[in-house]
Amino acid sequence: MGCGASSESQHDSLEMYEMEDEMEERVRRKHIQQTATQDTFLPPQEDAVSGKKTLVLDMDETLLHSSPTEPEHFDFTVTVKKDVGEGKATFWVLKRPGVDEFLAQMHEMYEIVIFTASTQRYADAVLNAFSGSQYIHHRLYRQHCTSVQWRTVKDLGRLGRDLRGVIIVDDTPECYFLHPKNAFPIARFVDDMTDSELVGLADRLESVVDASDVRKVAF
Repeated sequence: MGCGASSESQHDSLEMYEMEDEMEERVRRKHIQQTATQDTFLPPQEDAVSGKKTLVLDMDETLLHSSPTEPEHFDFTVTVKKDVGEGKATFWVLKRPGVDEFLAQMHEMYEIVIFTASTQRYADAVLNAFSGSQYIHHRLYRQHCTSVQWRTVKDLGRLGRDLRGVIIVDDTPECYFLHPKNAFPIARFVDDMTDSELVGLADRLESVVDASDVRKVAF
């Protein structure tokens, strides 16, 4: 007898996955219903981006990587007051290859929102020193995230934008648990200077900029 799973066990596994999917979908629907009347995070679109789709970008490990110890390669440093206690912390920040060009290109096509699970104090320090910050229209932080079961989630329904035109790019799938059809996954970036994820991402985002509903596009 081979070591592969039997047809019976494969059937059981399939049923288990289907049950998990159904349970997760119920959790999504319940949360979305409960938050439907809550205030939105963003103001109405400005004239400069009126009618454009909204591109929600994670910061750490998606656009850049920061380290509390000095690495071999880094682009800039930031010093941040600690959230607890006295003193300050220094972070060495490495930009993902091609990030400046990526943001400049996307700025022409999308309303760009940085949505990070990091604290506002830290994120603002990084973004204020980041060369690509000029292309960012809005910033959202840890306080804008929500807890769904054990997950820290970025609720796209709270943006105040039509979800047919919202795309989220994040290296952590848990963050887009509520809106998986709006998600464009990306590999985690730490220090690989041969990384070319943003090149392919830009091409694909350009190809869907005129889609009537991004949720119906297979990423």
